[in-house]
Amino acid sequence: MALALVAASGIHATSAATSCGCLPGSALPTWRTPPHRVSAMAPPLTSTCMKAPWALRLGQGSMRCRFRAQREGGSGGAAPSRGLPGLGAFQDLWRRRLRVSALLGAALLLLWCAQGLGGLMKLEAFNAGKSAARRLPASAAVEAWLFGTHPMVSVGRQTLPITVSTLQEDFVMDRVLADRCGHTYRLLTGCFLHGSVFHILFNLGYLYTLAPYEAGAPGAFFTTFLLSCIGGNFAFLRYGAPRRALGASGGICGLIGYELVSRARLRQVRELRDVAKQAFGAIILGLLLPGVCNSAHLGGMATGVVVALLVSRRSGYRNALLPWPALLGGLLIWPTGRRFALAVAEALKLGVTSPGLLGTGLRLA
Repeated sequence: MALALVAASGIHATSAATSCGCLPGSALPTWRTPPHRVSAMAPPLTSTCMKAPWALRLGQGSMRCRFRAQREGGSGGAAPSRGLPGLGAFQDLWRRRLRVSALLGAALLLLWCAQGLGGLMKLEAFNAGKSAARRLPASAAVEAWLFGTHPMVSVGRQTLPITVSTLQEDFVMDRVLADRCGHTYRLLTGCFLHGSVFHILFNLGYLYTLAPYEAGAPGAFFTTFLLSCIGGNFAFLRYGAPRRALGASGGICGLIGYELVSRARLRQVRELRDVAKQAFGAIILGLLLPGVCNSAHLGGMATGVVVALLVSRRSGYRNALLPWPALLGGLLIWPTGRRFALAVAEALKLGVTSPGLLGTGLRLA
């Protein structure tokens, strides 16, 4: 979930993990069709999915995942794991050819680990110039990394959270720096950072349950996620109250919004009901939990709906109104989109060559 950061303390965000629709092996029905007929029936389904338009494949993602799980369960294969993702979950996603979800989840987890390492290094640099009595223990950085509770120390005339990594300072969504210093790249980069172990786990859990929607259309899945991240942070920039926010839930809610439109257009009532429950749960949790930025959730979900209206398969038509490569290419050709892409590239370069410089308020052209 997106976190609204408070200067004095970290906030924990939670989210309800829901099932991806892949049943465990023990709950799967056994095949009553003879094996020779099952093998004869499988190729036509696969070939049909491969020949379908890309937008239709995204809508059929969970059905293909469920069919694959049933075939494996019926033939004695291991069923996909369920629950919060660990190493086995990433391997499961990779085995099911949900590569974008696996790589995206691994990137989020690695960046969160980099945040913790950066916070520890920053604390060590602070302790290097202090006497033994005034040094903070290394456990303070570990606690801040796990729970988002950053100790405040006086540095000159300022009081700063000393365990916040330079990675987070450079790329977190900051409304002031985005408005005054031209840091528009933060609309995207803030979605790849997280504030605590609960924050990252619940977002990874949601991503794991939504991963079957990727099947057959990885490009559309990733494009929807990126655009929804930007849309969610733009809504926070305009309507959010706190100064800073971070988290991938804007993009995750965008995937839910896309599926709402896709299922409705394909008239899949049962699947539409399941996706609507996910959307309702995300919004209600954002309203009930303190420190959660619901404007980013609603903005990301609205962006996903708009993307789906443009690129998902329309009822009564063979193809989508606008293929996702055309949508993404059009946004990059658009002057504002081109400037945004250049700002992201420049920020990434500065973040690697001069860590911490962007966090000081360096103005970008």
